[in-house]
Amino acid sequence: MVIAPALLLAAELLRIRFPYPVPQQLAAYRSHPAVMTASYSLSTVGLIALLPAFVTLAVLIGRTGPGWGVAAGAVATIGLLVNAFYEGWSHLAFTLVDALGPEAATRVVADTYASFSVMYPITFIDNLGWILLAVGAYLSRTLGWFRALCLASMAAHVSGVLKGGTVAGIIEVVALGIALVPLGVRVVRSPS
Repeated sequence: MVIAPALLLAAELLRIRFPYPVPQQLAAYRSHPAVMTASYSLSTVGLIALLPAFVTLAVLIGRTGPGWGVAAGAVATIGLLVNAFYEGWSHLAFTLVDALGPEAATRVVADTYASFSVMYPITFIDNLGWILLAVGAYLSRTLGWFRALCLASMAAHVSGVLKGGTVAGIIEVVALGIALVPLGVRVVRSPS
């Protein structure tokens, strides 16, 4: 709850200067491989760090609303898995730049971008997960209305293959920190 927002914010800040569409992300990797690798790596690790945060939040929600806790936790976790899948695609795209050059890599990614995957029909689920967590956290009084709204704002955060940083993304991740960091500190400090 404390680490994930910081990692995700660092990822957003590193890639904010590079335009969003896929060809520009691949070109940015070609000219700034260390920055882009760091950014996408921080994003991946940030997503992984959200898993214990989601489990903890689901448990806290479940104390007063077991159904909300299970549903929100399950949907949000599936959303993390979908995002991890897309992070793998982004990593593959960067390795294609190294192996084939940016033009060929862009062609390969463009030609395969809309290829069917079992993840494609459930791409939206991360957005739903954020909303369910926020509603459950509010209803269970785990979070007040403002911090629950901050958590819900992540439903608007772009996800998928080679998504660049945006000002909106930075705002959404800061809001995530507002929602989770105080709760994470409280959980860590609690005796049990």
